[in-house]
Amino acid sequence: MGTNIYLQSDFIEPYDKYLHDPMGEIRWKRLSRGGRNRKDIFKLLYNYVKSTKPLENNVVPHGTVRELYEKYEEREVNGIWNANWDHTGICSSFSNLVIYTDDMAHRGEGKKIVDVENAIEEYPNMYASVLLRNNQNYSISYRELFIGNMVFKLTYISLTDDWRSNCGHVVITYDGSSTYNNYDNLFFTCKLGTHITSPIFAFDYIEIPVETSQFPYGCSEKFYIDFNESPGLPEEVVVRDNTNALNGQCVPFSEIISFKEISQCIKKRLKSES
Repeated sequence: MGTNIYLQSDFIEPYDKYLHDPMGEIRWKRLSRGGRNRKDIFKLLYNYVKSTKPLENNVVPHGTVRELYEKYEEREVNGIWNANWDHTGICSSFSNLVIYTDDMAHRGEGKKIVDVENAIEEYPNMYASVLLRNNQNYSISYRELFIGNMVFKLTYISLTDDWRSNCGHVVITYDGSSTYNNYDNLFFTCKLGTHITSPIFAFDYIEIPVETSQFPYGCSEKFYIDFNESPGLPEEVVVRDNTNALNGQCVPFSEIISFKEISQCIKKRLKSES
């Protein structure tokens, strides 16, 4: 018996064989270049943070290059020194911007690093965010991967790329998961400005020390940097979860949740929306 779900996609995932029904009446578009543009992604990130833990989480500073320059660049303005960046307390310099050369790209593509002075000359009207990073020669980010009524916590570490954690030689750790009894409990997905209809999506964030943190002085806080409503699944992960019998082992992600279970989660979510 078919699932009644017709999958339209420009990439392949192992769970597709359990999900796709050529005669399906419920259509799911899972496109690598579909969804929101970069400006709308940051609007969603803001609403997500506001709907969940506004005192603990942040969104990376973003806007057009000109907007970021005028707000944060340390310089004299009408005889007054602009110290807005220092006032943020973020322990990372305002020196480089991530320029989004392709508003719809994901997976480390469609963006590049440009120093602030060159950016304001060459890309004043392009959308950008401030490059936040610690003093390290590798990159690390964290992902909240939502599949149906489950959320999986992942960490991406690139040992060869110092600003894109999903490029180069990447190690992915699995840090645990949570299950919601009813998808409606994910209240932020239905709030105005945050409505998400995809049955699988991901929020990405980094952790940066903040001098003015409400936590102990200089503690790291979360800064959300991206959202993807067609995320790919990791092939394998290093389990970093003390409650899991596989802790410390490198295993296929399908040992965390099987491809058939993934398809069932997605099917349940899509049918609840139809």
